[in-house]
Amino acid sequence: MLEVSAGANDETERMVKLMFKMGEVEKELVVVQAGESMETILAREREVLMKFYNATNGRNWSYSYGWGDDKVPVSDWAYVKTDNDGRVVALNIGTNELTLSGSLPAELKDLKKLRILNIGTGNFAGAEIPEELGELENLEELTLKQCGFTGEIPASIFKLTKLKILDLGVNNLSGSVPAEIRNLTELTYLSFERNRLSGDLDLTGLSKLEDVYMLENNFTGDIKFLETLTSLVNFSIWRNKFTGEIPAGIGNLQQLESLQLAENNITGSLPKEIVSSPKLHYIDISLNRLSGMIPDELLNWEYTYIDEDEDGNEITVHEKFDWSNLYNWNRVCNQQAGYGFDNAPVKPIG
Repeated sequence: MLEVSAGANDETERMVKLMFKMGEVEKELVVVQAGESMETILAREREVLMKFYNATNGRNWSYSYGWGDDKVPVSDWAYVKTDNDGRVVALNIGTNELTLSGSLPAELKDLKKLRILNIGTGNFAGAEIPEELGELENLEELTLKQCGFTGEIPASIFKLTKLKILDLGVNNLSGSVPAEIRNLTELTYLSFERNRLSGDLDLTGLSKLEDVYMLENNFTGDIKFLETLTSLVNFSIWRNKFTGEIPAGIGNLQQLESLQLAENNITGSLPKEIVSSPKLHYIDISLNRLSGMIPDELLNWEYTYIDEDEDGNEITVHEKFDWSNLYNWNRVCNQQAGYGFDNAPVKPIG
């Protein structure tokens, strides 16, 4: 007996051919699974968009060309992008375009081809991020920034393994970030900044991450994972409760430009390897619990960065860290009471 099974089909008709051979006898079995017509699918996606429009107070949007107008194809609606079949692949409402309010409808899960969901600002105070967004398995960008969302980050989000950008910054989210975040191996940009998240954070192995912004939360645990983020360019965990030491492996981060570790409970000494990152030009480790000696390598630290001249041309700048500059001195040497570097340069007056 042969049994053939398949998951539910919410797309157009699909077919598979199975070939069987016994001795000299060959047989072909064609299995056809019924589906919906493209017309039906497009009508449903249009309906989903209108539910989104109504749930987010669309009547008061400052600009909403096409929305709800039967004479305008969805492909021409403001903020919507479709593929060649007319399927919705992007809903992109960036910062400063308009402020949404209300809530996000669970029906967004029915936009099966959606790759980008970007809401750059909103007023969703008291609303939570729908768990159903985790069913958007083709999603590559999820940006819900500065929207006022409350509650925890839905666990389903960490099943979206195609995500490259995940930005839930500047909300009122609470709870912890599960270890399953390490399933998001395609991430290049990650921001949970300015929320109320807590618990240990472990990003070990997310080697494609370039930008990480976790500032102003209540995260705990060590930052050993930092040395595994081999594509890292910008890293900010300012004002949290991280502990442990700065890993010596930080010197292996050849793309690192900015390191912001201020206002945590980081202990131990400052690793000399920190200057082995050739592009690193900004360090803020102030208000931690570091101690010991500043390595000679850092006292003589020379770094390189890319800037523009007055004509807008890209230039390479070579500079030596200026310890006499009060701002520079503070961001490296300013420590919590009872801690500090034994050989810190003398703090300039004024």
